[in-house]
Amino acid sequence: MRTLLIALLLLPALLFARSGVVSGIPLPKTYVLNLDPYECDTDCLEDLVEHEQFFSLLAQMPEPVEDEALNEQRLIYVALFNIDGAVIGTGVRFALLLPERVIGRYAASTTNSVLAYLLGKNRDFELKTFNIGGESPDEIRTGLSAVSQEHFHYVIAPFTKQGADTLVQMRPRCNVYVPTVNVADVNATELEESGGRFYFGGINYKEQIGKLLENATPPLVIFYDQSALGEELKSAAESAYLERFADEDPRSFDAAGRTIYAYPIDKRTTNLKHILDQNEKLQHGTFLLNTPLVKSAMIMSQLTLYDANATQVLATQIGYNSMLFDITQPQDRENMLVANSIGAQNGVLVESNKLLQNDIEYDWINYATTLGIDYFYSLAAGSPREYTVPIEDNQVAYPVTIYRAGISRFSALGEEEESPFDSLF
Repeated sequence: MRTLLIALLLLPALLFARSGVVSGIPLPKTYVLNLDPYECDTDCLEDLVEHEQFFSLLAQMPEPVEDEALNEQRLIYVALFNIDGAVIGTGVRFALLLPERVIGRYAASTTNSVLAYLLGKNRDFELKTFNIGGESPDEIRTGLSAVSQEHFHYVIAPFTKQGADTLVQMRPRCNVYVPTVNVADVNATELEESGGRFYFGGINYKEQIGKLLENATPPLVIFYDQSALGEELKSAAESAYLERFADEDPRSFDAAGRTIYAYPIDKRTTNLKHILDQNEKLQHGTFLLNTPLVKSAMIMSQLTLYDANATQVLATQIGYNSMLFDITQPQDRENMLVANSIGAQNGVLVESNKLLQNDIEYDWINYATTLGIDYFYSLAAGSPREYTVPIEDNQVAYPVTIYRAGISRFSALGEEEESPFDSLF
């Protein structure tokens, strides 16, 4: 009986005997990531201290600086928040080459696209931004030199066409992905001599225009902005439209059917009465909008206002934007078709981008950037890609799908028409 009593008294101790053993799991470490693509000088750092933006200060000061007061503040916050001072991993390493003065807000959004992707991977990584200011040869050369000195082999470079041409001419030894330019817009000879290290993610607007115009009803009316891209797309649309009749016997087709009217729309234009009001020659035509989204909305509302009776209103990738449904009326979109090359999405990546206030569902540059880091990550880590969009001949081979702009959403041609009641549920 005494033995049984001792055993019962010892039972709680035996059950909880391991409760005092220190776990083999290491204590959590805190890392601070710098999401700002712009450098922060001493005045900027002092302003962060003054406004008690502690984590921004730590992100902008991964290492000590010459200012002793700032260093003291840094040490206080490192101790207070248990910040780990090590560089975040060396498993995979990527660089961003950013001409922020030229690309504006995309310096931040492309950085966020890459970061959102990498944070979703269960592997250490290092991501470093090289802010080069602009796209002059000296600036690009300096940026590439810095990348080379730090031994980065995979670089994301959101450049303009001009900058991409300069970049290709310099023939860097690293792999470079340019999400903003299509391979067709780069000097083919220079690209061939660069060693095949360049990859491009720009949308093929000409292919989109060709798809949109396959069933266009004459005449074709083009509204375009007076940028270099606007002029280029106007010419592409004219060529694609006339190509439809290349094999036709001139005697079998009314010459008026081949007529094209093109109107440049500048930033100050707000009224199209002089073009649309009682203009019989534009009636029942196909209207192609190569203009920014807000300007396209203005044009569409006036097509309705002046009874243009458009058979079709067509838009390239720039029209594929959820904002379209907020700034246009349903009657303005009744006959609208939009070309889109943004394909099936990874739901986790969509949400992780939203946490960084980033959009990869409708912003094609951010989407293209995501495809690029996905491809480079698969090469660097030896893992399968998240996206199935192929890269062929150094270019992302986007599909082109034509969508109808319905009551409250885009629906691919061939899908069931949207009911007016769908937006209520």
